[in-house]
Amino acid sequence: MKKQIILLLFLPFLLGSVSVAQQKTEITELNEKNFRQLVWDYKKDKQFKFKSKTPVIIDFYATWCGPCKLLEPELVALSEEYKGKVIFYRIDVDKERKLAELFGIKSMPTLVFMKDISQYNKTSGYKKRDELKQIINFRFF
Repeated sequence: MKKQIILLLFLPFLLGSVSVAQQKTEITELNEKNFRQLVWDYKKDKQFKFKSKTPVIIDFYATWCGPCKLLEPELVALSEEYKGKVIFYRIDVDKERKLAELFGIKSMPTLVFMKDISQYNKTSGYKKRDELKQIINFRFF
């Protein structure tokens, strides 16, 4: 009986820690240096030359942007769903102005889709998860 009571007392804590662990999935934040290593070394190759063999989505966002905050959990969920098939990155346009300028980012959020070695596509504004899945499947698969 004591074991059952103890288990009942600690069960919420155990379940809570599991859900917290599941929510800790984050999308990798890129700065100029790791962008050049992982995506495109624009100083070496003046024309766009995508480095990854796996498709990439880059979320250009700002910390003060309301739609960007709404989009983040959608992208985190999609990064789990497409794990191993699509790589998700984030770039803060206020910290990495050069990268935002390089891609002609005028509004946030803007998602940049990269698959082909020599071209990329963009879409701007908040999108719901189902719409994002349609775009991902159309552009990558």
